[in-house]
Amino acid sequence: MINMASIKPIDKETISSISATHKIIVVLEDGVLEGGIGKEIVYISDSISPHNKFILKGYDVNTIIPQGRVDELMKEYGFSVDRIVEEIIDAEKTKEDRYIIGRT
Repeated sequence: MINMASIKPIDKETISSISATHKIIVVLEDGVLEGGIGKEIVYISDSISPHNKFILKGYDVNTIIPQGRVDELMKEYGFSVDRIVEEIIDAEKTKEDRYIIGRT
């Protein structure tokens, strides 16, 4: 697990290292996927290991998140540990998709 607190400057060295040693890369964006860090991670990773699978989770640009308890909202929008583990297991089983995008 890598906590990337900001997009810039992006830690290309760490992303490259993870890309070379892992088959599945999971990016959890607590925000909108479009224009986020996930696409940058895919771009850097593809240059190192073009066979990795990616699970990108974030919000669709049109999603309006209601107010509420953070833990309940994360679960409702697919950010629970159980849901993420389930998606990783599914990604290991599938051979077709390299990009699994979980927009909510």
